Amino acid sequence: MSKLDIPESWAEATLEQISSQLGRGKSPTYSEKDTGYYAINQKCIYWEVIKLENRKPVTKAWFDSIKQEQIAKVGDILINSTGTGTLGRACVWEDNTKASIPDTHVTVLRAKPEVVPKYVMCFLKSKAGQELIESATTGSTNQIELNKTKLSKGSLPLPPIDEQKRIVAKIKSTQSKIGEIQNCSRRAEELIGKYREALLQKAFRGELVPQSPNDESAFELLKRIRIERAKQSDGKKRKQDDLPEIKPEEIPFEIPKSWEWIRLGDLANRIIDGNYGEKYPTQKELLPAGVPFLTAAAIGQGNRLILDKVKYISQAKHKMLLKAQSKNGDILITNRGARVGDAILINEPGFEDFNIGPQVTRIEVDDRIADKNFVFSCILSNDFRRSFIGSNEGSAMNFISLTKTVSQLVPLPPLAEQREIVKRLKTLSEEVSSLERMTLGVNSLTAKISGSILAAAFFGRLVNQEPYEGTGHELLEKIKQSAQSQLVSKTSRATTKSKTGMITRNKK
Repeated sequence: MSKLDIPESWAEATLEQISSQLGRGKSPTYSEKDTGYYAINQKCIYWEVIKLENRKPVTKAWFDSIKQEQIAKVGDILINSTGTGTLGRACVWEDNTKASIPDTHVTVLRAKPEVVPKYVMCFLKSKAGQELIESATTGSTNQIELNKTKLSKGSLPLPPIDEQKRIVAKIKSTQSKIGEIQNCSRRAEELIGKYREALLQKAFRGELVPQSPNDESAFELLKRIRIERAKQSDGKKRKQDDLPEIKPEEIPFEIPKSWEWIRLGDLANRIIDGNYGEKYPTQKELLPAGVPFLTAAAIGQGNRLILDKVKYISQAKHKMLLKAQSKNGDILITNRGARVGDAILINEPGFEDFNIGPQVTRIEVDDRIADKNFVFSCILSNDFRRSFIGSNEGSAMNFISLTKTVSQLVPLPPLAEQREIVKRLKTLSEEVSSLERMTLGVNSLTAKISGSILAAAFFGRLVNQEPYEGTGHELLEKIKQSAQSQLVSKTSRATTKSKTGMITRNKK
């Protein structure tokens, strides 16, 4: 009696029973040149597609030394067999060039003629199939591997071959419809992203809210605050007061007459990065709790603080690192590496006082000139990022100096208009976020439906059972008899060969 919840007309078979070949590939000898012969690796194998461009060329001598049955054949099921995140991914090989051999990180399941390869692949993709894969896995963490012996003993439901074909066809048609929905959802996500970008572009070009003639212009605002600063500092200049004059060729686009182009240093009380060299906290000075110490690793995309990446230092160390002392309300920007330009406006409980590393630049906005939320939104805009980061975005060697940061141009509206822009952006952003949640809901729902379809398929509920197609039990018996006949034939050939050898030796 079957342990699986399947129709009475179905049988339960092991992967060993339905396979003519089940095992790992070969360890290749790679070639620097494209020889026309290839090794199939795990980077090639994805659900529903094999990326031939990820194959690696091997030497012809090595390829010629491999037995013919090791060459990938149309219908072979290739299963990724090592590593967390990749193990268990499978696809059917459909290339008939006979020029590729799976490597040792790939398991090959070559189904017998009585079994439809795509039926097996669909089963492996189902929850039950992935549980089978998991039960056949050995090792821990990233060192996990698919154990051939355990895998071969795993069971799958076996319907008649015509029913297998109907199941595969039904899965294909339903998944195609789900795919269309997912494509629409992805397109919606792209449009939502572009809409966000368009909102920011309109906001910082003076097109999102109307200008009011009653507002103090940005020019008058700057003039007034500069006088106040001079009085407060007794005539002493701040470092960022010696900024270069803005040249006409620097200005990227037109802004309203009541706005002004200024440099980032003009609207900040302070722009500074973290401590370098000897003052940087040693491993021993990092604590499980204390004053938060933020490096670039803690700053995620989309104004997200990655709390499990936050480090901590003592209060004494924090006081020593005077230069980089920071507080809630500061804007932080990563200043180097592949994620340069990621920014966050700190507004977190427990971050009333914190410190930063040298990979992070801190901007303390002067709220007499600018609303920090306005400045932060400006930093997130594509116009700012293109100018600030340039063409090197994504480069591990990228670096944005303090000089470039304080000199960066930003458009400055009147203060009252800044606050109106922030309010308008918040309202529209909430509406956009609602749309994003809807698309995420669609994605989640389609994933659940896809899983339910696969589950129904292998419980025998996706297509009807047709008595005229026979039963899985009859098919399994046929498979067993065929295997027995092949074994007898193989034994007979071996015996004949042995006797022939003995006669030849006796004649000599």
